[in-house]
Amino acid sequence: MKERLINVPNILSISRVFLVPFFSYFLIKEKVIFSFLILCAIVLTDALDGFIARFFSCETKIGKILDHVIDKFVIAWIMITLSYLRDFPLWGTFLIIGRDFLSLVAGLYILRKNKLFGSNIFGKISGFFFAVTTLLFLFNSEVRFIFFYLTITSFLVASITYLRKFVYNLKS
Repeated sequence: MKERLINVPNILSISRVFLVPFFSYFLIKEKVIFSFLILCAIVLTDALDGFIARFFSCETKIGKILDHVIDKFVIAWIMITLSYLRDFPLWGTFLIIGRDFLSLVAGLYILRKNKLFGSNIFGKISGFFFAVTTLLFLFNSEVRFIFFYLTITSFLVASITYLRKFVYNLKS
């Protein structure tokens, strides 16, 4: 059976690509509340696309890939914006973007072997820390660097778990 490319979850995923430039635009204009509202919309569409896909049984292979790629794009865009407009450490931006690039390359390799695996609890935790850290940098909170290091640590832990999964899939 042929999978549908156009469905509500995929439209929600794609909408994030169009929302994220507004996050940067409003931050450049120092309209932090508007950047915050755009960020909320990005997080909401990310949560809704997966929920709708599962609840209404319209998960697709292309949707899982699309969501993953768009998540990486959005994270990179936000970190570059925060590195440029706030004091988000550039080395952290490069580290996470590099990790995400390797994740996408590994994912393409696994996909060619006709295997696909989703995120795990460590990926969800690192996503949560990233969201909190983004908000803290957006509003220049005093504790932003504490959460920055928690984010980096959780991204590294998630990376190790995904690397183990990748190596296991190489062997099977």
